[in-house]
Amino acid sequence: MIHLYDIAIDNKFKNFLSRKGKLKFIEGDEGDTDEILSKDETISNKIEAYSKSAPEDADAMTEMIIKTWQDFSTEKTLDFSIGKNPPTLTEICASTGNNTLSFAKYNFFSKITAYEINEVRFEKLAKRTKNFPIISVLNEAYDYKKVIDSEIAFFDVPWGGEKVYKLKNLIFGFGGVKKNNFIYEPSIGQLTKIILDNNERLKLVVHKLPIRYSEYDAQYWLSSKKYKHESMPIAKGTKLLIAMKYNE
Repeated sequence: MIHLYDIAIDNKFKNFLSRKGKLKFIEGDEGDTDEILSKDETISNKIEAYSKSAPEDADAMTEMIIKTWQDFSTEKTLDFSIGKNPPTLTEICASTGNNTLSFAKYNFFSKITAYEINEVRFEKLAKRTKNFPIISVLNEAYDYKKVIDSEIAFFDVPWGGEKVYKLKNLIFGFGGVKKNNFIYEPSIGQLTKIILDNNERLKLVVHKLPIRYSEYDAQYWLSSKKYKHESMPIAKGTKLLIAMKYNE
């Protein structure tokens, strides 16, 4: 589940974390992605249609991830052993598999595990990837507290819709875990820090995001020397947020 927030930055980013700041909750996205495909398997939902990766964009993302990994795995601050073997990749919110198939066709990753919770999308994902032995598909939600047994994680949460291009400082609240009558929703930046810290094998986390997603999110959560992060524009209105974890 993804919630969207439009935040007022003005040096009060911490207000987002406490939910006491000026937040504008954008209704709709968490419920609109339940029925994505019509019977003829065409896109019938604006939310998914906006954030779904076109094949050529998926290839551009794959090439960026491969280059980042190659550059990253040769840096002196890293354990050189991670560059000796092909990395594995876990994909969250795989949809019908455009990114999944792109990852596989480059013959760079030794194993790809793809999560997709929606049954209709999952059936098409499974059908399209069945001839690729390196791909495993799971019809379940990703739990960010669960171990990611891969070197690379790729998140493509369905964030689409025209509204995301109208917001100046967009923040996603991911998950929605209730704690003491408070809905705990880690932002993309906080989620990235959590999974990098809690998964020893994981070195690289990649998110596909709208171009207006707030840079303050990653800057706040990934500000220590332990991490490096950068944003790379891809298709119109879209960017990749790539976060790396260095050896301590």
